[in-house]
Formats: sequence, C-alpha cells, structure tokens
Amino acid sequence: MSPSQLMRDAAVRRAAMGLGVAAVIFVALSVRAIRIDEIPDAAGAPIDATLLASSGARGAGNAADIGAAVALDPFAASRSAPAKRYTLPWEVGEAKVTEAAPKPQVLGTAISLDGKNFATCQLGSDTPRIVHVGDRMGEYTVKSIARGRVVFTTSSGSTLDISALK
Repeated sequence: MSPSQLMRDAAVRRAAMGLGVAAVIFVALSVRAIRIDEIPDAAGAPIDATLLASSGARGAGNAADIGAAVALDPFAASRSAPAKRYTLPWEVGEAKVTEAAPKPQVLGTAISLDGKNFATCQLGSDTPRIVHVGDRMGEYTVKSIARGRVVFTTSSGSTLDISALK
C-alpha cells in the first residue's frame, strides 16, 4: 500500500493529524520549559508591601518582619557563630529540669525472662508510648523497669521512681 492510499483512510488521517497536534504542543511546551526569564536586580531595592499583600501568600508575615530579616542578612560575611552552641532540652548535661516540667505517668509494665522489659508511659498530654531502658521521654531517661514501677533519671542526675497506675 502506498502512502497516498494510506492517506485516503479516515482513521489514518485522524491519527496523522493527532500526531501533528501533539508535536506542536510538545515543541511549544519544550520552548517554555527551556526559556529562562530575566531576573531583575533586587540588590538594595526596598520591599514593596503592596506587592506582598496582593500576592496572597499565606504565612509571608507583614512587610516590617520581612524588611527586618532582609536587613539582618543571615549570609553576611561579618556574621559569626555564637559563643555557646544552642542545645536542645533533652541533650545530656546541658538541660535543667524545670519545676513546671510534667512528670511521666507509668500506665503499665511488662517483664520478660530475657531482660527485655518495657513499659507504657505518658508524658503530660502526649500520646502514650512504649519505652525500654535507656529511652528518653522529654527531659527524663528510663533507668530501670521493674514489675509495676519505672525509675527515671533527669539530666541533673536525680532519680524519679514512679509506680504504675492501678
């Protein structure tokens, strides 16, 4: 069958036309994907609060906050690291247990013959979780688990012996 005979068939003509349309769309999208828009030089330019407000960006904050952040320039060469490293409350030796810190509740314990004891504990209104010896719960570390009780230690070294709820 010759190409001229193939083009007489309606299905072949529709397929060829669809292929042509797909090729045009592919080329147009490829050009848009590869084209790089010029970025205006914004160095030293003030922030336009009306542009921020009209953009509808959620969580962008107000213009004063953004202006302050830009003025601080976190990437400036003159900035240096703080004298003391920031530590998280549960890091050993750095955190102090505050008086207002909630104490863990022991909901139950399980004792096994192979020494892999575990307990179900809850800290404040957090979700209860299963802990083993050495695990951390907030500012507390599980020191030992026995039948009906768990001993916790704090970062300051004090111990807290809590009995399971009845």
